Order: sequence, then structure tokens, then C-alpha cells
Amino acid sequence: MDLVLTFGLTNTGLVGYSDLDYAVDQDDSKSTSAYMFQLFGGPVSWKAQKQSVVATSTTEAEYIGLSNAPRETLYLTQLLCDFRVNPDLYDPPLLYGDNQASLALSRNPMFHEKAKHIRIHYHLICNLVDTKQIQLEYKSTLEMLADSLTKALPHPAVACHREEMGLCCQTTDGLTSGSIKRT
Repeated sequence: MDLVLTFGLTNTGLVGYSDLDYAVDQDDSKSTSAYMFQLFGGPVSWKAQKQSVVATSTTEAEYIGLSNAPRETLYLTQLLCDFRVNPDLYDPPLLYGDNQASLALSRNPMFHEKAKHIRIHYHLICNLVDTKQIQLEYKSTLEMLADSLTKALPHPAVACHREEMGLCCQTTDGLTSGSIKRT
């Protein structure tokens, strides 16, 4: 099966997804985090990597993973600005996470008292949320597209995520096919 990246599947501007697989490494108990960004329904940036520290809870691990995405968000928004793309499509960019506690930690500075052990450089996301440079929202695990970058999923979930990511099958005549309705 040949897959191709497609764009224009939606009218949606810059949207990011952040997820992780907690303590997946059996040797050192480090988690794997990932993010993926889409523009007009097609992927424009993605990354999955093992975290450099051992997190003591899923909240901490998700927060560390969530804090990696804003650096890419800043880069992508500046790139879109440089290309003179309509700011309504990326200002502020939307970032989805599937862990309610890590989202709360990102939004509520008072909650930081309970998380002093998390290293300062992971708090960039709080500053970006406070200054409205990024918008955070919850997305359920079943809808989290970055999930497929961190762990093995059942075939139906992989097929659904693949299409939602803008990866479509290429037909013999060079066109793409998929069940996503084009807008």
C-alpha cells in the first residue's frame, strides 16, 4: 500500500497533538513522548522520542511531553508568519493533550506548588498559556492522533489515525483515496 501526505482535507489552521507512553522502556523506566502538528488536515511536523528523565507519575511524564510541543509551535507560527499566512489560522495555535492533570498544571500557576520537583525548563508551556500564545484543550485518548507515534495500536485505530493525519492511499492513477470527506 502506497501512502501519500495530503493537505486541504479540512479548513483547520495549525493544530497540534501531544501524547506519551508512560515508563515504556523496561530497562530505565523512561517514557516516550510525541507530538504532531497539522495544517489544513495534513501533517507538517512530528516527533517521537524517549524522554531524558524518569518521571515519577503519568502527570509529570505527560507534562514533560506537553512542554516539548511549544518549542515546535513557536517555530511553526513564526514560519507561517514569515510566509504571510493569515494569522487567524495559527494565532493562537491549538494544542491537544489527553491528560487532564497535565493540562491543569499548564493552566494554573497555583498548582505548581504541588509540582516543584519538575524542572524549570518544562514550565515554558505555562508562560505561553498565560500570555495566550498557545491554546490548550483536552482530546480523549481515542481521538489523540499522536497516540500512534508512541505505542502500538490495534489495526482499526491505526487506520483511523492514519486517515485523520492526512495519510491517504495512492491509487494507480495517482489520485488519493480515503474515507475522509474533503471540505
